[in-house]
Amino acid sequence: MSSDSTLFQAVQTDGVSIVTVLDPELLKDEKETFYGLAESLGTDATSQGVILNLSNVRVFQSSMLGVMINFQKRLKEHNKSLKLCALDPQVHRVFQLTKMDQIFDIQSTEQAAIKSIQGTEGSGWFSKILGVFGSSRE
Repeated sequence: MSSDSTLFQAVQTDGVSIVTVLDPELLKDEKETFYGLAESLGTDATSQGVILNLSNVRVFQSSMLGVMINFQKRLKEHNKSLKLCALDPQVHRVFQLTKMDQIFDIQSTEQAAIKSIQGTEGSGWFSKILGVFGSSRE
């Protein structure tokens, strides 16, 4: 799978879908794009999970957090996990201030996120609350 747009680039490697956000500003106006992406990636039978690489993002509206939660929920409906990686320190601070760093699995690098998906799925408390795990855990 390979997808390009002005907002993101999606590729698949090692059975994991990696979505790199290209736009330095992640705004709520882009929510429908993310929901469509979640649906597309969720139904991709060849992917174990999704990594959202936010290394290019410098501006992250807190209103996007709800969009991100829905993005994660839509993936979980298809038994896919979501990992975030390479957050700018200011963006990471938004996640910390809103306690969203406790809901999302945030990895420092893309490689760490790949290993996390390949090793364990659904390790965050949000996944446990929803009770949605991959079939390999049931």
